[in-house]
Amino acid sequence: MGLSGSDQRENVSGMRDVWCWALSWFLKPPSSAEKRAKQAALVEAIKTELRMVEAVEGLHEFYCRDSRWCLELARQRFPNDWPALGVHATTAAAYGLRFVEIMTGRSLDARQPLPRWLSEWAIW
Repeated sequence: MGLSGSDQRENVSGMRDVWCWALSWFLKPPSSAEKRAKQAALVEAIKTELRMVEAVEGLHEFYCRDSRWCLELARQRFPNDWPALGVHATTAAAYGLRFVEIMTGRSLDARQPLPRWLSEWAIW
């Protein structure tokens, strides 16, 4: 039986464990630079949609709602490649990056090299 909604665990900062895991995955060196570039573009596209969420509580609430929009976004942007991009992981990474943006007040772009301090948020 899986955890859902508010039953999912959070770390001491209030970030969901799945977001932490996804950030740690995203920060690891990629096996394919081309695939990672597409994943980064998808993370950024999802995160752009999340810009309207300005508080951590709202981010958690939005995450608990239907996330099929992320899958549709992946299908639109990468019609041939979306099945291999790890849509669930890229979605969680986008939420994790948005969480860090809200908490720190700093903008992060998944398509650019991310700062080293971000790994401190990816501890799960």
